[in-house]
Amino acid sequence: MVLQAKFTHRHNMDGTHESICRGCQMAIATVQEKADLAGFESRHACDPVRVYRLSQGYIASRAIFS
Repeated sequence: MVLQAKFTHRHNMDGTHESICRGCQMAIATVQEKADLAGFESRHACDPVRVYRLSQGYIASRAIFS
């Protein structure tokens, strides 16, 4: 069974609307009209590696890149 991703919507100070996936914590889209978010959300698929890393406490800002 595949579960539908759930999204958080944020209204930005510049008047745009942003959708953030609760599963992978990625910003999916930033648009002028909130109704336009639905199309982006319906096409989104979480990156399983990112979801796994988040479940293990991975924080991108703490990652060390060589």
